[in-house]
Amino acid sequence: RLQALSRVVETEPEVGWKLLTRLLPGKRPTHSSNTHQPRWRPWAEGWSRLKLQSQRLLLSELRNWFAARYDVNHPCVAAHLKMHELFERRLLFSTGDVSRRQFFSHIRDSNRLYRPVWSRAYSVFKAACAPLALLLGYRAYGTVSRLYARSPLRKLRERVIDQWLKEP
Repeated sequence: RLQALSRVVETEPEVGWKLLTRLLPGKRPTHSSNTHQPRWRPWAEGWSRLKLQSQRLLLSELRNWFAARYDVNHPCVAAHLKMHELFERRLLFSTGDVSRRQFFSHIRDSNRLYRPVWSRAYSVFKAACAPLALLLGYRAYGTVSRLYARSPLRKLRERVIDQWLKEP
């Protein structure tokens, strides 16, 4: 479908753009339903509109539940809600394009949230990796992270940085 639409826009731009604008939602009364997994897209792995909708609903319900019972500004409650917000954002990233700055901001927010439970060595490592999010972007960063996780560099990093941080 996408290739066919692209071809129409290339060969007959006026007709193609007119068609594309008519395909946009909101031009006439209509309804929509969830689509099938868009396997033709490179970002489709793990995509689920239902998963995203479920997470948004869960986050909304959690906020309401916590607000009725606790102070949502309490550090423990705020951290719990932030964890769900970060997960929701990550799902959004996997379903569409995200700018490098947005992804970098997400990585920094995630690092801030989890830093208190990480070792000093791991915190230093994650802080050093954060600029890669800005440099590489979401997809390339994910690829590099998966490759790194299976590489011998990971074990080397654990030994060297842990040892370096233990020295006075």
